[in-house]
Amino acid sequence: MNTKTLLLSIVSLSTLSLFSFTKNIEAIGDFNRVDALHAAGAIAGRTGAPGEFNCTQCHNDAAAISNSSVISLNFSGANEKYIPGSTYTLTVDLPAATSPKNGFEIVALRNSDNANIGAFTITDAINTQLKNGGLSRSYVTHTTTGNSVTTWSFDWVAPTNPEGDITFYLAVNQSNNNGITSGDEIHLQELVIEEDASSSVIEQNLIVDIDNSLRIINEYNELKTSLEVEEPNQISMQLMTLNGKVVYFNSASLIKGINYLEPIEVGQYAKGIYIISYHIDDHIISRKIML
Repeated sequence: MNTKTLLLSIVSLSTLSLFSFTKNIEAIGDFNRVDALHAAGAIAGRTGAPGEFNCTQCHNDAAAISNSSVISLNFSGANEKYIPGSTYTLTVDLPAATSPKNGFEIVALRNSDNANIGAFTITDAINTQLKNGGLSRSYVTHTTTGNSVTTWSFDWVAPTNPEGDITFYLAVNQSNNNGITSGDEIHLQELVIEEDASSSVIEQNLIVDIDNSLRIINEYNELKTSLEVEEPNQISMQLMTLNGKVVYFNSASLIKGINYLEPIEVGQYAKGIYIISYHIDDHIISRKIML
């Protein structure tokens, strides 16, 4: 190989290497840009909850808007209360969004110590996903497909034991879809839910008086019920496990005045928490019983 050919080969190789290096730099740049936009889901720990940042850590040209009215967080529990062990649906909505690209992240914490509480369940795997972060916290955020919608729904399972007040911390990015992190609006919202006091467990040897008409006594391996009605009616009773298995069912006719229902012998059942339910017309009264 002569000197001219050798120089030409070196130049060609250098040009090819430079081209490859340049393409790699471009690819890295594209990756970093996409990662910064978090199209595939927010970084865990960006809800603005205690001990956390919010989305302005990346979308940082404006302050986050607290208690924002632009977003809505709907909880399916009545009066924003939860019954331990029950499952609820939460819906995040961004109705005023003008951009086709938006995102969110949410976490549930116990108010007493800001510990992660309950368990999220994904019901729409196309648009939502779970992510784990620091402080042993679990989050729901959008997916790559989910950043093209403005409404996201998922379930939350309340803790089995009473935990007092619980707060959902939500952060939503209402983006301007300019392909970079500037110009976006970050909206924050908190939703506090309370434990439903009527769901508390009836311990043994305890009498519960409900509306001065229905009384439940749990003693000596028997559940005794008395109630007063103004007109004759029908009532049905059932005892079930927390996973929904009915272990006892009975019905009775009620007369006007005070009624004493047949006691339920519970010594035959395994120790634990059960749910006793009374059905009168369209009314249902349920309580948790410790056997």
